[in-house]
Amino acid sequence: MKTLYLTTGIANLLALLPLPYGYYGLLRWLVTVACVAMWFQAVDEGKRAWFLLIIPALALWNPFFGATMARSEWLLLNIAAGVAFLAASRSESLHR
Repeated sequence: MKTLYLTTGIANLLALLPLPYGYYGLLRWLVTVACVAMWFQAVDEGKRAWFLLIIPALALWNPFFGATMARSEWLLLNIAAGVAFLAASRSESLHR
């Protein structure tokens, strides 16, 4: 899981660059997969605080009915998500 969270964090920070539109679609899938994995892990370990990251991220980056915003509006969200997923990759509480 550590690698998935690390990859998702880096991918969110890379989203700050002017990349092709397809990258952002792939990012939505990556964030969704990482959130679902984190959901199961947080439930298993009783770490309810991680739901403060999981639920909003699932709502915003959902590939089926997620938020649609201008690129400039995504900047802060990508930074916040990138930092949060990088923190999750380093958190001992989310991987044994």
